[in-house]
Amino acid sequence: MRQLKKLRGGRGATVAKLKNSWLVLEALGTSDPVDAQSKLRDLVLGLGTDRKAQALRVAFAIDMKDPGMLTQRRHDFAMHVRKSADAVQDWEDLMLQELVLLLASGKPAVENFSAVEVYGVANGKGLYRIDVVQRRLDGSAVQPEPTLLDHGPSFLIYRLPETVTADMMLVGVRFEAGAAPATAAVSMSTDATEVLTSAGEQIELKRYKDGTTSVGKVLLRPDSGTYYCVSWR
Repeated sequence: MRQLKKLRGGRGATVAKLKNSWLVLEALGTSDPVDAQSKLRDLVLGLGTDRKAQALRVAFAIDMKDPGMLTQRRHDFAMHVRKSADAVQDWEDLMLQELVLLLASGKPAVENFSAVEVYGVANGKGLYRIDVVQRRLDGSAVQPEPTLLDHGPSFLIYRLPETVTADMMLVGVRFEAGAAPATAAVSMSTDATEVLTSAGEQIELKRYKDGTTSVGKVLLRPDSGTYYCVSWR
């Protein structure tokens, strides 16, 4: 806990400071301070998006290009949330305790994204392309390997990993000209078989002037570990 508290001082959890925080490096399972900074970022972002979690992000200067010093960061955040600097520091300490428990548990880091987009492209023979984009809160985006996907001639299944939370998720399919289905539906389940056999919720087909058609569903705060399926006929 002592080394974690020191990391929030000054300009936050910098690579230089992590290099000398051997207990934190050990808890993060790495000897590389650059890798440790990335893992620490993921853990802190995984703590959530409420004001207490945000206070710890600010303390560690997560994703801040010009963080300045801790006192100023804390003061600015306190003004933003209309609390005293002492109250904000109490929030930081509370979230530090949660971070310590998370590090001790050995559970994988959880990262929160503003949006996860899962989109397939289909022609007359079926689905032939799938893109997954995870958009971070800072506007950057990553495209993970699509290992959590399944698909067939008339369905696409995506399982949101336990290590990912998102404010919203889009699942959909775009059909090339002449390949539009008659109907489409979206379903969700914690069971991979059930999600495919469920009738699901009918979703609207949107047709465009170029002859293509798309179907999709926006889901707010989707559940991690759940299967989401778009199917069509």
